Amino acid sequence: MTEEIEDRFENLEMELAKTKAELSKVNHRNLWLLGGAVLMAGLLAFVWASAVHQNIRANQFMLLDDKGRMFAWLLRHKDNTTLHLYGREGLITGAQLDAYKDGATLHLCDELGFKRSAWLAADKDGSILRLSGEKDKGAAWLAVDKDGTSLNLSGEKSKGAAWLAVDKDGSSLRLSGEKSKGAAWLAVDEYGASLKLYDEKGKLRALLNVSKDGEPGLYFLDEKGKIVKSLTIP
Repeated sequence: MTEEIEDRFENLEMELAKTKAELSKVNHRNLWLLGGAVLMAGLLAFVWASAVHQNIRANQFMLLDDKGRMFAWLLRHKDNTTLHLYGREGLITGAQLDAYKDGATLHLCDELGFKRSAWLAADKDGSILRLSGEKDKGAAWLAVDKDGTSLNLSGEKSKGAAWLAVDKDGSSLRLSGEKSKGAAWLAVDEYGASLKLYDEKGKLRALLNVSKDGEPGLYFLDEKGKIVKSLTIP
């Protein structure tokens, strides 16, 4: 009888040990499953977050400092996209970039907000570089397009201007006085070289010409454009 009881206790202890071992294996497996689930959740969260950042949509973005002052502004208009860079609050003292369907413009501004230089590039028409003085006084334009290259210089308040151009027909230089009154035009083309002088009304009054054959001529005209005196060398 005593031996039977001892055998039963021994069997129970063996069953208990076996059960503990199986529980340990189950717990160990559950820990691996839990760790895998956590890792998978983390990967899914990363992928979801990445997808969200790659698909941020807005028609404008503003870059502010800790005081709420704006220093950069990117926005989309109906016809163009614009980027403003601000040197101080409310005043463009850095740069302004605009992108259009047919080209782009870049404006560089001084501390007062004046556009001291601007660059315009158009796919169909060419490109233009404009430089201006303080408070937009005086300017220089350099343009390149399908017809040629030109340089335009103007003084303050349209006081005098100079225009130099080179195209498929030749080259020319034009000088004018205040508000384009009076002008001198020097040109060289396939027909020869010529110098034209205009009065304040824009009327041609004198012409000096040398043809491509080397024949010189000097002509004086009245207000109606009629030659009143000429000098030629046959």
